[in-house]
Amino acid sequence: MGKASTSSGAAKASGNYRPGPLKRQPVMTRVPSTWLKSCSGEDLWHEVMATTIDLPAIDQHGLVQTGVPTEVLDKMVATFVRLVETEVLGAVGVSSRTVQRRKAGVLSTEHSGAVLDLIAVTQKAIEVLGSREAAEDWLHHPALAFDGRRPIELVSTRPGADLVKDHLTRMEYGVYA
Repeated sequence: MGKASTSSGAAKASGNYRPGPLKRQPVMTRVPSTWLKSCSGEDLWHEVMATTIDLPAIDQHGLVQTGVPTEVLDKMVATFVRLVETEVLGAVGVSSRTVQRRKAGVLSTEHSGAVLDLIAVTQKAIEVLGSREAAEDWLHHPALAFDGRRPIELVSTRPGADLVKDHLTRMEYGVYA
């Protein structure tokens, strides 16, 4: 699969669109530094997507039923540059202490579903807004469409995640009303 170097509509429509390289800022995470040294933030994000939302729907269902490995959650948290760990974990509905207790384990069904929702919402925001930085900024700031709530706060529930995805789709097509 080739990488598209532009954000043209044709690349987005074909599913071959991948955002450009990220400008990494220092991040404090629980992720082993070898992951960050061996992978760029973009590579790590694509690895997270490949093991979650890029799977066929039936496999995503199975992943949620059996539980997302905490290693996937750790990698996902490490990819965020502008959102802090507590915001990301809050969107999933877990605390850092809970993740530490489940080290080398799996998340509950509820939390696993929230992880997949957060990954899907983040990827959709990247595609609609054109960059990872813009997507994270948008997720972090209050929005009128959500009664002044931040999109990242809504992702912790299925209805909230659906609301955010729907809003992003409307933004993509220029329909705001």
